[in-house]
Amino acid sequence: MKREHDGKGNSTTQQDKCPACGSKKRVFERLSEEAVELGAAPPGFKMGYQATQQIVGDPEWQAKQPMGGKVPVGGTVLDICYDCHALYAPVVHTGKAVKAPTPKKLVVPGQG
Repeated sequence: MKREHDGKGNSTTQQDKCPACGSKKRVFERLSEEAVELGAAPPGFKMGYQATQQIVGDPEWQAKQPMGGKVPVGGTVLDICYDCHALYAPVVHTGKAVKAPTPKKLVVPGQG
């Protein structure tokens, strides 16, 4: 497992093998390679089973924060072990996001 910190409170952890069986093969990573071979994706393309990004905290409390306030965020990329089928997170990100203003009215394309 490899963990990198940027000195600003953000970190990325990468796990190159399955924690259950030690295999380095992943289902969706292999499918990504196949997509490249078939011309369905550009060279170097990698896709996990699922990717998530989440703001952590109570939305009502966050609404009271001033613009520029920071909130903790986390993100994961999930994949499935090719050999034992364990679901695990080869990539985990944690850090802080800066609160930005939200638009009062969204403009629908063509109705601007």
